[in-house]
This record gives sequence, structure tokens and C-alpha cells, in this order.
Amino acid sequence: MAIWLTHLIGISIIGSLYHVLTNSIKGFGYLDLYGLVWGLLLIGAPWIGPPFVPALSTQILYYLTWLLFLLPSFWVFRQPILNNSMVCHPVRRVKYILWFMVSMSMLANGWMLLRISSELDLLRFGWFALRFQGQRLQAGQSNVFYQLFARNFLLYLPMAFWLFMRKAIRREALLIICFIALLTASLSLTRAPILLWSLTILTSLSIFKGLSRRRVRQLALFLFSPVLLVTLSFNYTPAAFWQVTKVYLWGGAKVYESLLDQNYPGYRLYDSPYYSLDFLNYTAQKTGLIQSYPSLVRDYAPGPVTTNVYTYLDAFTLDFGVAGALFAALTLGWLAAVLHRRAFQYQAIPTVCYYAFVNYAIAMSFMNHELIRINAFLLAIELWLIHHLLKPERAWLSQS
Repeated sequence: MAIWLTHLIGISIIGSLYHVLTNSIKGFGYLDLYGLVWGLLLIGAPWIGPPFVPALSTQILYYLTWLLFLLPSFWVFRQPILNNSMVCHPVRRVKYILWFMVSMSMLANGWMLLRISSELDLLRFGWFALRFQGQRLQAGQSNVFYQLFARNFLLYLPMAFWLFMRKAIRREALLIICFIALLTASLSLTRAPILLWSLTILTSLSIFKGLSRRRVRQLALFLFSPVLLVTLSFNYTPAAFWQVTKVYLWGGAKVYESLLDQNYPGYRLYDSPYYSLDFLNYTAQKTGLIQSYPSLVRDYAPGPVTTNVYTYLDAFTLDFGVAGALFAALTLGWLAAVLHRRAFQYQAIPTVCYYAFVNYAIAMSFMNHELIRINAFLLAIELWLIHHLLKPERAWLSQS
């Protein structure tokens, strides 16, 4: 009874805030994704049943973090608009960078396939060898060139949609670019890159084409289908598929309790003890300042649910307890609100790219915190360089 009362109060408060925010904030994005993910986790858990139902205190904490995720939006969207206009990127330069990025992506992936093809057991595993063996082989053969360009579709897809809306490329070219991006995202037969591909397209369409939330949700059913197809390709039985789905979606929200109880099995001494500073830890280790730091791959949780993902709240909770969880939700909500407003207002390509990545991080928030990784830091540097390469002109196009 107490759990259902908690849900009733929590959903009533969150629903009221969503009603206010969605009526004043245009476009599909962070509000829709966070609401979908955490609404499914919290409302779905009681229907799924044990052992996936979090304790009452944990569910209250999840509602508090959801509330803190939403609160920065009220402050961000109350700030005055300094310039009601869009950035003018040089079209020709955007086209050059787009085709360079696409070409380098194809070259990087083709080079990797040539390097690992002789070691793939295609006779035994078929195309699944790319998943079972490919990830290990790619890690061994990877270099800076591959890391920079192999999956850079997050950078070039928004450019393609920006150019298409300005009639600088044809529809056929746009479709080919999207297909190439899907191929590079699918090479290892893992779902996360395909999800990133889908959300990059949805974010770009919502911003550059001005699609309504309803239209974007309809497109999402089509664009998320490759994620489902990859999952179904493993020939799960219906019972096994449902069990995997429960562990993936609801497992992390349950085992997060072990962190609150300070029962995480991975606690040990490191040169840097902070789980939430992965990008700094990585850099410090590469420069020789430290030798060890907490791995992003968590230890499996003790208890009835076998999983090693603990939601996006895990790193800050491991470092700072409940206060860290509240801080993680607040900062993610603030960053998402700022990027949403700037992306829709100015339509600068680098901002749209990073906002698409933040949307992906929110979609993955039931598993881990993507924004603390070194990849998020490197992406920010890449987009800073692209910003300067594009050199947005100081002339502005009025939207009024």
C-alpha cells in the first residue's frame, strides 16, 4: 500500500511539472526521454514483481532525483533571450567537413575489417563473429585514427540534416549518409551505437525540421527498429527474451540499492578513488600521474538480480552517497535544459551534436552515466574544433 501511495504522490507531482514544462518548451528531447525511461522503470517495476521491485526508500530517492532533474528547466527557460536568431554556418565549408567525416569513417571501418577479418571465425559464428570476437579484436587493433573516425556519425549526421534543410544536398544523398552511419553503428552488432544513431537523427529532425513531439514519437518507432532487430537476431526464446529485457531495464534500478547500503563488491584501494571522474582518471593514468583507478565496468551485484549496471546515479553515489545522486540528477537536468534551449534557438551544429549525445546519455541512464566517460570529454574537444573550423559568421538570420 505504501509503495502505491508513493507512486501516486510521485507521479502527481512529476506529472504536474511535466504539464507546465512541455507546454512552454518546444520540441522533442530530454524531457520526453527521461520521462519515458524513468516512468517505465518506476511504474513498471511493481507490475514486473520480485526481485525487480526497489525498496520504498529507493523509490522515493528516484522520485527526488527526477524532481531535481526537472527543476533546472524552470530557471534555464526563464532567462532572457539575448538574440532571437540562428547561427549562419558557411554552407560550403559544412559540406567539405561532412564529406571528409563520412570518407574517414568508411576508411577507418574498412581498415579495421581488413585487419580483423582473418581472425574472425565466420564459419562457426557467421556475422555474429563481429560481436563475439570482433570487439576483442578491435580493441587490440585500435589506434587514434580508428577512435576518432570509426563512429563519428554523431558529428556528421546533424551536418547532413542541416545541409538538407538548406537544400544544399539532395534527399538521396541524405539517405545514403544515414545508411552509411547505420552500417558503421551496426558493425559490432551491439545496441548502444545503434541507439545513438537513432537519437542523433531524431534530435536533428526535431531541431532543424521543427517536427512536433507527436511526429518524432511516430518516427522513433521506425528508427528504433534496428535496435530491436539486433536483439531478436540472437534467437532468444520468448521466455529468455523477456528475462533479458527485465534484467536490462529493471535490474540496474534494483541493484542500485547495494550502493546505498555500501555493499558494492568492487570497493578497493586505488590511486584515484573517485568513480565520477573517469575522464580525469583516464588522462592521469595515461600521463603517468596515477597507476590505478575505478573501472567503468562495474562488478556484478550481490543478490538475486545478476547485473553489473547500477543506473547513471552509481558513480556519484559511490563517491558522495545520496548527496552525490541528487547532484548527478541536478547537473544532468541543467546541462540538458541549457543545450535544448541553445540548440533550438541558435541551431549551431556543434551544439546540436552534443545535445544529441546528452539525449543518448539520458536514454542510457537506466544503465550508466555516459557523460563521465573520457569519450564525452573527447567529443567536447572535437566539437570545439569543429566550431572553429565552421567559424560561425557574426551575421544573424532573424527568426522573427
